[in-house]
Amino acid sequence: MIARPASELLAMTSTASTQAPLTCQTVPAPAPASASESASESVLVQKSVPAKPQVDFAHLQQRFSAAALTYSREAVVQQDMGQVLLAQLEQSGALAQLSSVVQAQGRALRILEIGCGPGNFTQMLCALLQEHGISLQLCLNDISAAMLAVCVQQLRAPVAQCICGNILEHATLEQALLWGPFDLIISNATFQWFPELAPALQQLQALLSVDGVLAYSSFLEGTFAELYQLLGYQLSYVHLEQVEAALQQSDLSHVYTLEDRVVRQHFAHAYQLFHHLKATGVNALSADVVGLPAGPSAAYVKMGAGRMRALMREYERSFVDENRGGVYLTWRPYFCICMATKKARAVRTAQISL
Repeated sequence: MIARPASELLAMTSTASTQAPLTCQTVPAPAPASASESASESVLVQKSVPAKPQVDFAHLQQRFSAAALTYSREAVVQQDMGQVLLAQLEQSGALAQLSSVVQAQGRALRILEIGCGPGNFTQMLCALLQEHGISLQLCLNDISAAMLAVCVQQLRAPVAQCICGNILEHATLEQALLWGPFDLIISNATFQWFPELAPALQQLQALLSVDGVLAYSSFLEGTFAELYQLLGYQLSYVHLEQVEAALQQSDLSHVYTLEDRVVRQHFAHAYQLFHHLKATGVNALSADVVGLPAGPSAAYVKMGAGRMRALMREYERSFVDENRGGVYLTWRPYFCICMATKKARAVRTAQISL
């Protein structure tokens, strides 16, 4: 964990370039694939992994750091998710409640953003608050210092503090507590990396102020279903029922909204798809290594160039976009805006301070 004033990050890297985005569409939930449909070429040797392998956060940090300058232009699904999350924050009444609280107290809205990346979502958040005339005190967190640097450089809003590290690690949480409590903890497309959702929510709610709001988006089971069908890796994304149970366990009982969607992303060909995953840091990809993100877990298998080409050929045979040509990749985002009870926050704060 590293905590740095925002000014110290400015010289670390340059602003990301822009490029025409890929296209996505919201589609009905697909029917489960049959056993015969899930068979792949014999050249694609499957590798079994533990049901819940642990995230290699050092490797995760390296991947996202490598994608710091390409993420902004490539993260199309994540950008759309951020827009939906902010729209729900506004439409649910949660933002109006937060605004009334801080305006009555004559202070800025204290915000912690978890997994800020290069600042795509952060900029949208700041613009929304400015539109509503809400001043803010922003604390940014990301596992990658390179991502934090790009974020700070692109932001026009002042940043109170940057905390580089895994937000679930005790030292990082303690640093966040020094800058909290927060009126709003917000995160776009990050919580899927948490090993277990319920304990993570319990830890994060300790950082909330009275009447504070937790707003986040993440992914459900069924995300990257096509990769799972070809490679056979055991994914660990949660189901919506598990999210509901985690909220109850964490005493985040005041739920403004909990909604899921199915998004199909279009690519001209399989190579573009895998290049996209690498450029967003979601997947580790080289001539030798393919990394399959498995929700809160990540499984890796050594793959030579020949097997990689075979994988792309099989993908292009199995997942053709019949309406547009090319191939598609399925995402299952969900969106949650909730608030903890005052009693629960007091108990969790006491526990995390021990």
